[in-house]
Amino acid sequence: MKLYIAQATCSLAVQVIANELGLNPELIHYDVFDKSTTSSDDFTKANPLSYVPVLVLDDEDQTHLTETTIITSYLADQHLAAGLIPPHGTMERVKFDKLLTFLATEIAQKHIPLMRKLQTEFGTQWTRDKLVAAYTQLDEQLSDGRAYLTGEKFTVADAYVWATLWHERSGAPITHLRNFFDYIARIEARPSVKKALKDEAGMVAQHNELKAAA
Repeated sequence: MKLYIAQATCSLAVQVIANELGLNPELIHYDVFDKSTTSSDDFTKANPLSYVPVLVLDDEDQTHLTETTIITSYLADQHLAAGLIPPHGTMERVKFDKLLTFLATEIAQKHIPLMRKLQTEFGTQWTRDKLVAAYTQLDEQLSDGRAYLTGEKFTVADAYVWATLWHERSGAPITHLRNFFDYIARIEARPSVKKALKDEAGMVAQHNELKAAA
């Protein structure tokens, strides 16, 4: 498998899940600014919309999967015994997919217009308020002492929350949410997360060396 990643993006969630499962996809770094990759290929052929992550499977069709929640869920579904996602056809999975959709629409996507400064003053405040409300909901969910969002088991949802924690770049004031940030600290202590950050940094450094030598 090949996994296209970009620095400090939600592709980190896919790296974390791959690490949790002991998978070793070939990492390809995409520079979102100059549009180059460490494999010197045209990234628009991997994803015409030019965003990561993209997972290229080893099947006959070289299937390209996009969207963080889809890729992480797919990988977890192939290794259900790891417990990173509930099985299809259960109410637990329905509730889990509901959570993933909430994280995607109410958190991950809400950061983007703020980081890119695309909104009016009113729109910026409205979006930040929505983000704070969403993170507060997670904080309240964690207030019963559970280790992770759905209980004591780390899941795909936790990887996604961590990988889209862009509040410093978007200006969302959420540092007062102590249950939430204690939870983030638990995530960051996981070997899979530490490896993801190390591997990403290595790919960025490799990419910079390639560009400097060109």
